[in-house]
Amino acid sequence: MDLRLALGRSLDAARKAQRIHALHRKIAGIARHRREFPHHLDWDAGKARAARRFLQAHGMRYSGTRWHECYFGATGRFAPHYVPEDYFYLELLPRLNPLRYIRKYGDKNFYASLGFPNLPITLGGMVNGRPVDAGARALPLERLLAGAAALPEVVAKPSLGLESGGGAMVTMCPPAELPERLGRFAAAGVRDIVIQAPVAQHPALAELNPTSVNTVRVMTLRLEGEVEPISSVLRIGRRASRVDNGGIACGIAADGTLKRHAYRIKTFERFEAHPDHGLPFLGKRVPGYARVLDFCRDAHARRIPDVDLVSWDIAIDPSEQPVLIEFNLGDQEINFHQLANGPLFGEHTERVLALARD
Repeated sequence: MDLRLALGRSLDAARKAQRIHALHRKIAGIARHRREFPHHLDWDAGKARAARRFLQAHGMRYSGTRWHECYFGATGRFAPHYVPEDYFYLELLPRLNPLRYIRKYGDKNFYASLGFPNLPITLGGMVNGRPVDAGARALPLERLLAGAAALPEVVAKPSLGLESGGGAMVTMCPPAELPERLGRFAAAGVRDIVIQAPVAQHPALAELNPTSVNTVRVMTLRLEGEVEPISSVLRIGRRASRVDNGGIACGIAADGTLKRHAYRIKTFERFEAHPDHGLPFLGKRVPGYARVLDFCRDAHARRIPDVDLVSWDIAIDPSEQPVLIEFNLGDQEINFHQLANGPLFGEHTERVLALARD
């Protein structure tokens, strides 16, 4: 066997083992809270058997039902066709989004050159530690900093998804502080950064948490050549947070209004109102929601022909226009979809699961 091929397979196996361990730790951490779930006492052996039968009938070498138990305990909705997160990442997603195709979409610095519309005002960034303009063309650092100087504030964040730290490394600062912030990124080993103007959000979304840009997460699926949105949630930040990562997520109904409950992803805790200020979610309108769905459907169909499952993070500006913050092809976080809206693939579940068996 070719040495490089053998080394590559060994590395892939090590990464898979690391991922399995991380996912097992994740569900174990969530399950520790299950006695606090509003419906945990209603879980029984009959539900476990039904979930196990469905999973095994669709070719999953899988007997655990902890994900089903936690989804049901938190929401009160039982369905055998919830997709366990470890199965999703280890078996299903690699079939829908082969790694060899997703790599070229990974850097936000190249969104404009790939033709994605409705982007935030982008000043430039760093690619492999080298300054670039908004079109990812090389330029002197002095010109990049001079372009930022006219703004009262800039946003700098890792442009590669795996380095973003779930929003923890996003920084907002006056332009005068940008050189020092870039130095912090470099010291942390982050060499790929995008620098943008802050996004102004619609007042209806700011009402839910004014300190963060609260974004719509839309998942789109290409199945038999057709792209359609299959699940949407509104991600809402917490008090004093500048980003919505680590906050809560509320499902969006077909008419563009929020559902009754939002969920905290780390613990599956459920809320009927924002935990910081008490504003209820039910019936709140997401402005421009139909435009958001059309945008995501069209961008997937036209710009990403070789990948079948995409998660879009979309801000909505004061004129109800969608603004593309980022899209995710690898770590897509399925739990807030299944908590807020039920089984991930809904009526498409059996056809999607069949893809993993082919």
